[in-house]
Amino acid sequence: MTVFRQRKKWLACLVFWFTSCSFSQAIFSLTVSGKAVDIEGQPVPFVRITLSGEELVPTTTSIFTSLNGTFSTSLKNAKADGLKVDSFRIGWEEIERNFSVADKGIEYDFILGKKENVADQVPSSAWIPGTPGDRKYHILINECAGCHQLGAERVKRFAESLSPLDNKAKELAWDAMVQYMRVRALKMGPAGHTELRWGLTEDSPDYKGAISPPTSFFLPRDVEVIVPFLAEEFPTKFDTMTGYDDINELGEYGVTESTIVEEYQLPTLGWTREVSIAPGSDRVWFLELDGDR
Repeated sequence: MTVFRQRKKWLACLVFWFTSCSFSQAIFSLTVSGKAVDIEGQPVPFVRITLSGEELVPTTTSIFTSLNGTFSTSLKNAKADGLKVDSFRIGWEEIERNFSVADKGIEYDFILGKKENVADQVPSSAWIPGTPGDRKYHILINECAGCHQLGAERVKRFAESLSPLDNKAKELAWDAMVQYMRVRALKMGPAGHTELRWGLTEDSPDYKGAISPPTSFFLPRDVEVIVPFLAEEFPTKFDTMTGYDDINELGEYGVTESTIVEEYQLPTLGWTREVSIAPGSDRVWFLELDGDR
């Protein structure tokens, strides 16, 4: 009898647990949907809708509008109040938004207008001079842009400071920056981070090899190409970019209304940037553990 009662009690607890989980899921699951159109009411596809909020996991969830301009997704453990919603597509800007909240969802209507000057929207790569197929262009991408987002805000500020200089002085400045990156490469991290990675010290042979030009990440033969190219071709003004067609410049978006991009904030720091496709999965994993690049 005792065993039977214990089993009944255990089953009752189990039923209560499942009921509680289902109830909680129903309360905290939120559907976010809507549509993006232009000022004439025509659908705008490929608009990235990013959802974020305090204590949300994932930290951010991004979805995209379909060819009909519609979007929809569900967030777990989310509530309408406190949810931050952003819309973005290069060449467009939000003119108006309206939304309505129901018991289990929130619906948005975005009105977007064309944006001529997209200097504040384009990716860092838009400022890289040269054309695909050009040797200088590809060396620049391999040595600089792949890791440090050439054209990122700190790079722009440095380039802008060179504006009054002639090409010879710019070459000296960019050459000094390359050497600075040799020294800083093993100290990268959040602002103020000064420790060397992997337990290295400034007396370590590996560290000395990393800052010595012949054995560093930036080989002299590549620097001889990159530095003059940056001095002559890299912009020093970044406030204007017009006539930019996102699809012509970046290619087809390759996203649908089913595409979801989730970002997770990891409590760690490392020198890692990896992309992985898991067999049998429809997910592509991108891992970035480095800070302040």
